[in-house]
Amino acid sequence: MSAKMVIQELAELLKLHQELNKQASLKVEAVKANDVSTLGQIIKEEARLIRAAQQADAKRVKEARAFMIEKGEGEEDVTIASMLPLVSHDETVVLKKLQRALLKEVDQLKEQNEQNRELLEESLRFVNLSLDLMVPQAEDVHYTQPHQKNEQTELFSRSVFDSKA
Repeated sequence: MSAKMVIQELAELLKLHQELNKQASLKVEAVKANDVSTLGQIIKEEARLIRAAQQADAKRVKEARAFMIEKGEGEEDVTIASMLPLVSHDETVVLKKLQRALLKEVDQLKEQNEQNRELLEESLRFVNLSLDLMVPQAEDVHYTQPHQKNEQTELFSRSVFDSKA
């Protein structure tokens, strides 16, 4: 038996990670443009791709274990490195190439997700700052002595949202 099925599943994983990277790039643009509807669509597509990647990885693990069992090796801790001595030269070249490409895509996805996280945090800080500027603070409106209390002070000390509603 060859490692053909493992190679096919690795190729599928690579393709899915490339698609995830494209979606992550689109997400950056949607966040920068403050396009919430597009961002929602991108997140749905990402969720679909993640599920597909999980399924492809499960298939890869299954095929790799089956390959190792057929070759008379243990089925635990099946990695590409553990498969290399058992495959032909051509398959070794393909497996190594796919492994490098997949690692590159995963690293790129990590960087992209970190950038997206930072952009979203910055957007959240901006929203919070905007809300702080829109809601007047009691001490900004007028000053009263700490021991004096009146209705107007109580009015401004309440939250913008009525929690009893």
